Amino acid sequence: LILQDAKNVITGKSARLAGRYKVTNENRCVGTQLSGEIAYLRGNYALPPGTIDLTLTGTAGQSFGAFLVQGIRLKLFGEANDYVGKCM
Repeated sequence: LILQDAKNVITGKSARLAGRYKVTNENRCVGTQLSGEIAYLRGNYALPPGTIDLTLTGTAGQSFGAFLVQGIRLKLFGEANDYVGKCM
């Protein structure tokens, strides 16, 4: 769902995304998956800071915010598993 919502920002059709989502520990790599798509299509530094601003509630899985590229901000209200922000 997050990737679908971020599609226009990733492709350059929209300037910004601010969204709220629920996560569980099954959503292990939310930030990593989003960052991977951005890096693949546009590079690691393509987005200005704060371009994608996500507020998440629930329980974040392992590697939740690992390997984030520039332009993504993740705010988690809840619990986080180990390695939640490795290589940020």
